[in-house]
Amino acid sequence: MKNRTSKLFVMLSIIALLAVPMISCGGSSYKDGTFIGAGDGHHGQIKVEVVIKSGKISEVNVVDNPENKVLSKSVYEKLSAEIIDAGSAEVDAVSGASDTSRGFLDAVRDALSQSNPDADNKAAKAGKKASKENAEQQFDVVVIGGGGAGLVAAVSAAETGAKVVVLEKMPAPGGNTLISGGGLNVPGSWMQEKHNISDSVEKYTADTLKGGDNEGEAELVATMAENALAAAEWLRDDIGMVFLDRVQQFGGHSVPRALIPEGNSGEQMIMKLMEKGEGFGMQLKTGMKAVKINTDENGRASSVEAVSADGQKITFLAAKGIIITTGGFGSNLEMRMKYNPEYDEEYMSTCLPQITGDGISMASEIGAGLTDMSYIQTYPTCNPVTGIISYVANSRFYGAVLVNKEGRRFINEMGRRDKVSRAILDQSGKTAFLFWDSSVEGKSRMIEMHPEEWNQLVKNDLIVKADTIA
Repeated sequence: MKNRTSKLFVMLSIIALLAVPMISCGGSSYKDGTFIGAGDGHHGQIKVEVVIKSGKISEVNVVDNPENKVLSKSVYEKLSAEIIDAGSAEVDAVSGASDTSRGFLDAVRDALSQSNPDADNKAAKAGKKASKENAEQQFDVVVIGGGGAGLVAAVSAAETGAKVVVLEKMPAPGGNTLISGGGLNVPGSWMQEKHNISDSVEKYTADTLKGGDNEGEAELVATMAENALAAAEWLRDDIGMVFLDRVQQFGGHSVPRALIPEGNSGEQMIMKLMEKGEGFGMQLKTGMKAVKINTDENGRASSVEAVSADGQKITFLAAKGIIITTGGFGSNLEMRMKYNPEYDEEYMSTCLPQITGDGISMASEIGAGLTDMSYIQTYPTCNPVTGIISYVANSRFYGAVLVNKEGRRFINEMGRRDKVSRAILDQSGKTAFLFWDSSVEGKSRMIEMHPEEWNQLVKNDLIVKADTIA
């Protein structure tokens, strides 16, 4: 695959915006007690416990949660507070997390109907003033972007004693790391040693340069390869990440070298980094969109102007430095086509919708140099209905084959991502089909790792197991 790339994947819409808090203006009383309700979310059935005291909603607790733990936590906290304030489940869903919001609210309504089936579950909505922050705030380090890179930078600075703030425009941290598979390519790892896999920094460097058509900066590639093991050991030993007992081989790599975190996603990394950072006093401000970087008379980046979810303008002063970790611009169609016209609307993106190149634009405005903007990475397999990146399709790494509508195999499935993507789009209907048997399913363990995706694909009739045909 290309190094020095901006990531372009197929769209997964799970970003949330702040909903307007509500207060109750009446409605029928509920019968006191604790009631359990259920509702269908994005990945399964959400169950909640609603506690009624003195005829009013006093607590809303999640009992069973199949949704993404980091993102849903933010959604549930916001909706629970608004439901208690409103005395009703008739509050606004969190925009962008509609399935999770809908399932949660339906579960609360189900519980409330058990308390009082005849109660008026609607309450008049009234604005509730959000608490204001100081218009100017001082920190040692300001990090723009709360994904994996941003939290690693923030934790690294905070553990030295620096006063650190992370500005994240989304209502929850994680960015694209949160929705990724979480794999880390590491040469010479403890897991390779355990599984008797021979590898080296030199081999990893050579693979990476070859994957980028030898157009990459050899010095930068070598730096990445030389420090990959230390970074993985830091995540394991200092941050507390747990990795599965296996090493995975992705396209473009000559040997298996990917460490896979428990859960097979970036969720664990984000949760562990947040816990560690908070322990060092790191502050995270979600719903806080950075819009401009200011420089002082010497041209040094000195502060960040940001806008909160409720529209308040805040300036964050940075005594020691500003770190930009806002990711790429995969969801910014105009920006993509500016730098590489090939990637037009024909390509969707697994990047979160908010991955729009904000940091790149802000840095460019103060004179930062941009390089290699045309190198945009694609991912070849996704759910053709939702556009969500497909981990089930990773069964191709273990022997599953891609065929076109004519039933012919047309590409080496282990090839570089961009080549596989282009080959699929060159087929009739710009579509391909993935076939595998039970031996592949057993070896890959990918389907076991993502039961919710499997169920969603079966539900949409995109996968039919042979033994289910009458």
